[in-house]
Amino acid sequence: MRFYTRVASLTTYSSVKRWEKVLVFPVVWLMVVVGVYIAALRNGMRALQWAIAAFFTGPLLLPLFNSYKRLAIQRARAKNDTIFRP
Repeated sequence: MRFYTRVASLTTYSSVKRWEKVLVFPVVWLMVVVGVYIAALRNGMRALQWAIAAFFTGPLLLPLFNSYKRLAIQRARAKNDTIFRP
């Protein structure tokens, strides 16, 4: 009788673990969307456009976003740079 109750408790524990695995993917996906939105706001880029793109592509967008952010920062610095010519 004890063996049966122990097996039943193990099956309910494994079903909880399965639901945790299923919930991890959408939570990470939405965290990427929010993170990209906040990063775009902080860097003066179009935040809503990047958030929508992150919603559809998820973490696959991060390399493209980082390179675009770097180029936007370089463009902003180049507009205000002065070249010293003696």
